[in-house]
Amino acid sequence: YKTDLDTISIKKKELFNKDLSFLFKYFDSLKHQHDYADFFQENLKELKDKKLDILEIGTAKGDGIASFYFYFPYSNLIGVDNNPFRIRYKSKRIRHMYVDISSKKILKNLTNHLNQKFDLIIEDCSHQLIDQILCFSENFKNLKKEGIYIVEDLNFPEIHNMYNPTNENINLKNILQKINLGEEINTHIIGKKDLEYIRDNVESIKINKCQNKDNHLIAGLCDYSEIAFIKRK
Repeated sequence: YKTDLDTISIKKKELFNKDLSFLFKYFDSLKHQHDYADFFQENLKELKDKKLDILEIGTAKGDGIASFYFYFPYSNLIGVDNNPFRIRYKSKRIRHMYVDISSKKILKNLTNHLNQKFDLIIEDCSHQLIDQILCFSENFKNLKKEGIYIVEDLNFPEIHNMYNPTNENINLKNILQKINLGEEINTHIIGKKDLEYIRDNVESIKINKCQNKDNHLIAGLCDYSEIAFIKRK
């Protein structure tokens, strides 16, 4: 039984005036545990009162999308996850979809099915190296002009081979760094046309390192997480 955010919004109107640090903590989002709030706030504060189309890929229980519901009060949101049963929230402004983002074909089918562009795309799904690259390659083109693509937990494939089981020699972080530096990119995961499109349309790339709260260790090894903000021209 999903909690209706539209009902909560009537009873607790004050939530619309809270910042993301408060909202991530209020809804017990892992975004709070990873200490991402300040970077979200810094990069998105000018968009707060605009009417946005937002896509979150990897909603899990929905704690992040519930936070965005209140922070962006005029926005419409689509939440994508591979488990349709764990989402805890619903709203007339939120559409939930069941999608396996590890499939390049399904990602393309999702693009065709949605047939729209987004102001914000937030990727917080499996954190597998190939999935991160495929998801970015397919969905960067689904941004509106000056839209922002956000990758959470960018550094996970560097931490443990569980996030890079096929032992790839280049990850999404490397690709973004090479785009920033104008260096050649050699990867079998992204086609040349897609790479050219990304290079031609990236305005800026910011990669931020965040100290996890409460000594939260990733794979029992690493106490920090990285988040990237990629802005389209």
